[in-house]
Amino acid sequence: MITQLDWGVHLRDWAASQEVSPWLVVGPLDSDWPAFLAFAKRLFVCEAGSGQDGCRGCGLVERGLHPDVVELERESASHKIGLARDFMAQTARRPGSGRRLLIIPEAHLLTLEAANMTLKHLEETTQYNRFLLTSAYRGRVLPTIRSRCQIIRIPQGFEPLMATEAPVEIESLLDLKRTQPFGDDELGIIYAFLKTKIMQGAYDRHVVLCLRRLRDYYQVQQLRGNTKMATDVLLASLWQLRKDREVGQRAS
Repeated sequence: MITQLDWGVHLRDWAASQEVSPWLVVGPLDSDWPAFLAFAKRLFVCEAGSGQDGCRGCGLVERGLHPDVVELERESASHKIGLARDFMAQTARRPGSGRRLLIIPEAHLLTLEAANMTLKHLEETTQYNRFLLTSAYRGRVLPTIRSRCQIIRIPQGFEPLMATEAPVEIESLLDLKRTQPFGDDELGIIYAFLKTKIMQGAYDRHVVLCLRRLRDYYQVQQLRGNTKMATDVLLASLWQLRKDREVGQRAS
């Protein structure tokens, strides 16, 4: 399962890397697609990397004024060639921020002409353009477009992250010498702790590492692998995160 926290990791990595493969985001029809797109836009431009920071970039996105976040609008029952051509014309100019997010919502509504033109731009995209397509009907998206994209699934009923209070129990987890894998309640505490760190703007490499180790733990658990080793690895990443925090506190 891909969680909202995973989205933060994936989207920030994608935005900052040299990887230009477009994303096709699929999910249930009843997911909150506007909330997902709003979250993705803010996270893509947020100066603090949290998507909840209220920085200048986030503010521009909220008002629909950010020049490097472009969304294809629809004026009829489908995405027709005229609007798609105007939308793609913006890919030619160099973005002021160094990268541009181009969003095509409901990609299954592209007409054949518009879809073929889109495919051409996906195949010839530049290093500073990132295409993000969405659809609740993956099978209706032009197969050649699907083949060019990374297929990403959003969680059922996606909701934007909300700030929560960090549970104090995380300290007891770190101080406990592990003799067995983490239980579901303990994993929930770790998840909530990392979620709070991100909401507080702490989206550094150690937080990202902890998120990846937590994701790895779930994968190992699902595959019935060595959960004891996965527990030790996750715990070590959490210990490093606390150590870095203590060093930062002493430095300040």
